[in-house]
Amino acid sequence: MFIFVNATRGDKWFTSVKSHEYGHTIQSLILGPLYLLIIGIPSMIWCNNPKYIKLREEKGISYYDFYPEKWANLFGKMFTGIEVIV
Repeated sequence: MFIFVNATRGDKWFTSVKSHEYGHTIQSLILGPLYLLIIGIPSMIWCNNPKYIKLREEKGISYYDFYPEKWANLFGKMFTGIEVIV
């Protein structure tokens, strides 16, 4: 129902993040109680674990290359028409 973002980063970024997070909402609607296991926990680990942060930096891997984020971008674009800036 609510998406909280830091709007000071610019309009394009703000719009992009809204689309991505809306994609997570669609994932949640599809997966129901399985969302946390399939999307939520893997996404939190990918985002916050120093091992994966370092891996992304060293290998030049986008945060959005991991399946929960890629899938959220797809649904965000599908349902909002807004391309996520990667």
